[in-house]
Amino acid sequence: MFETLSEEGLLERRRGRNGGTFVSTHADISNWANDPAVVRLRSETPTVRALIAQRALIESSLAAEAAWHRDDPAALDHLSAARQASADASAAEDWSQFHEADVRFHRAMAAAALQDWALDAHRTTADALYGYFVPYPIEYLRGSNDEHLAILAAVEAGDAERAATLAREHVLELRASMFISARPSGIRSS
Repeated sequence: MFETLSEEGLLERRRGRNGGTFVSTHADISNWANDPAVVRLRSETPTVRALIAQRALIESSLAAEAAWHRDDPAALDHLSAARQASADASAAEDWSQFHEADVRFHRAMAAAALQDWALDAHRTTADALYGYFVPYPIEYLRGSNDEHLAILAAVEAGDAERAATLAREHVLELRASMFISARPSGIRSS
């Protein structure tokens, strides 16, 4: 899939310290609008949007719960793991490094809620949605990681309402950013 998107000019591969695979800033939508991967994403839009809504509901609820449990030693361990994942995301030099840290962050935050029964639903929904992800520009990812830090700060402060709101907004951003035909530049919505 990535090879096809590269050939169509949607993705760029860069070598070096800040290298990786990125959404092209010069993408010509007419060149790749009929690409099988893009057609699949568009044809499965209702499924993708449902997964985003499910994930937003799950993660916002778990963020609030994590804020309520923030002083529990088990929650503190998970919050520490989330902080480390966010630091690793900040140090990431490409999409794959960031994505791995991003997955760890979201799983640690879910675990910090201390609601083990909800972890399978979170993992199943998130993993299904990850199947539709394409590499984002690193600048976009840095903004996403800033959102991680804000969610974590709200949880650590015990502000359940703010943690839930930030987690929900963070996930709902995917409604626009995942549909690369609408945002090939990777610029975050306001």
